[in-house]
Amino acid sequence: MSIKIPEILVVGDIMLDHYIICDVDRISPEAPVPVALARDDSYVLGGCGVVIRNLVEFGVSVTCVSEWGYDEAGRKIELNLNRYNCNHINLNSVYSNKNTTQKIRVIGGEGSTQMIRIDRENISPNPLSKEAYNYILAITKPDIIVVSDYGKGVVTQQLMDILHVIDSPMIIDPYPEHLGRYGKVFMITPNQKEWDKMTSTSLVENNFKNILITKGKEGMELSRRIGENTKDSETWHTVFIRDEPVPVYNVSGAGDAVVAVMATCIAEGVDIETSARIANKCAGYVVTQPGTSIVPKKLFLETLKYYGQKAND
Repeated sequence: MSIKIPEILVVGDIMLDHYIICDVDRISPEAPVPVALARDDSYVLGGCGVVIRNLVEFGVSVTCVSEWGYDEAGRKIELNLNRYNCNHINLNSVYSNKNTTQKIRVIGGEGSTQMIRIDRENISPNPLSKEAYNYILAITKPDIIVVSDYGKGVVTQQLMDILHVIDSPMIIDPYPEHLGRYGKVFMITPNQKEWDKMTSTSLVENNFKNILITKGKEGMELSRRIGENTKDSETWHTVFIRDEPVPVYNVSGAGDAVVAVMATCIAEGVDIETSARIANKCAGYVVTQPGTSIVPKKLFLETLKYYGQKAND
């Protein structure tokens, strides 16, 4: 299967993931807690930045619309975006004192044990400036829009209204409390916990053409709307997608990998069910890795080829 270069717009809450790698070999005399001797620091994109890291790994052309502060963490985010050749729009006004969202993880025992996570965030949605509004509308129409909503203030109703004007197929990794903001979109990819919060509202049935629920070791559940959007003629076709179970080391980043794989495959013209099978296989790799891992390009291409051939058999 040939691979072209899709253009994907990623919108959502970007974060800086800061890992502090420590040696731990004694208990503090001050309190019954371990003493962690820091020996290394690493910084990677988190939040919707994990989706970006996967897409760049796959060879996709990415534009990012998010918000970060004019602080040291924000500078590290911009350095990473530039390193990935990712076009980006910062919705945060230069006059704002809003800080960059960070997740600081202290890792002990040769990188295998997360001892504590410290979050820094300032959740206060800002109205879009006219300049930011015009920047977004000037973006070349992408093949797919990915909305990665972590509930940190970026995905507002105003922003969603602008994205609908662009009128590209939209895949949303949702924040349940924001369900009413999304409108009618191509696909949502909630995990089981998020889905359980969302099923009490008719917005789910009325607004989404495809629903992909990630269910951990149980795989995925894909429901596709068949027919017109009326109660009399509308039906749903559901398939359950499972693979060989893998040892789950860390679930961080699995949902981001799923939405990145789905966006890339669908932009390539792969059918939705085959795309979901590829995403399930790739997510199975991510959960076996430490930290917020991404899917290696080689694994993605091999999986794409395998399931692409099976779909054509």
